[in-house]
Amino acid sequence: MKTLVLSMWNGEGGYFKECSRIWNSFGYEVRNVWPEGFPKYSHALKIKRVFETIEEMRDQFTHVLVMDAFDVVVTAPLQEVERRFIELQHPWVFNAEQSCWPDAGMEDRYPPCETPWRFLNAGCFMAEIEYFRNAALRFNFSGVDIWGDDQRFYTRLFLENPGLIKLDHRCELFYTLFSPGFIGWDYTMSGGRVENVLTGTQPLIIHGNGGPDQKANIEPFIEYFMR
Repeated sequence: MKTLVLSMWNGEGGYFKECSRIWNSFGYEVRNVWPEGFPKYSHALKIKRVFETIEEMRDQFTHVLVMDAFDVVVTAPLQEVERRFIELQHPWVFNAEQSCWPDAGMEDRYPPCETPWRFLNAGCFMAEIEYFRNAALRFNFSGVDIWGDDQRFYTRLFLENPGLIKLDHRCELFYTLFSPGFIGWDYTMSGGRVENVLTGTQPLIIHGNGGPDQKANIEPFIEYFMR
């Protein structure tokens, strides 16, 4: 198993500098899929660029891990992430979040869930490369509107194609932090591990999703893992 790790950034905003230092400390080699000379950041551009990069490099890798650049902390080496992914027993796994965004009207279309992490979040996912590639060819990822929203795109893909994608509802690999009224009660950190108290799991990739105010939720994790 060999994993290609991808992200996209066109500067060092948010918590990029701190997050990338933590990636480096765990030995991650993260490739930036930002197209040189492109004038403006676009979330949906990630869809197209991830697919294009996989097309260029798929003979060298078996899996792909995609992470947002400005608010994602890893807590373990990539080899441990790979083992956890295998345990999830699905070829394409997205992190899940507690808010149905950007289209709250789609909430009723989601199946029931045993945890608050019910809804797809596009900030992190992991997949078998050939499985992802086949989906990308089938659903024309290369023709996506790059000025659209990647989370809306993947949400519709998930809802319209049951079984194609698995959401990490129990935060076994990925853990998104934002929820309405978040007060920090559902995790602990000790011994170099994060535990989601509600699910009893120890997620390995922490995503400080949400708007500018909510992204501050990632700060305790940055402080802890930069020690």
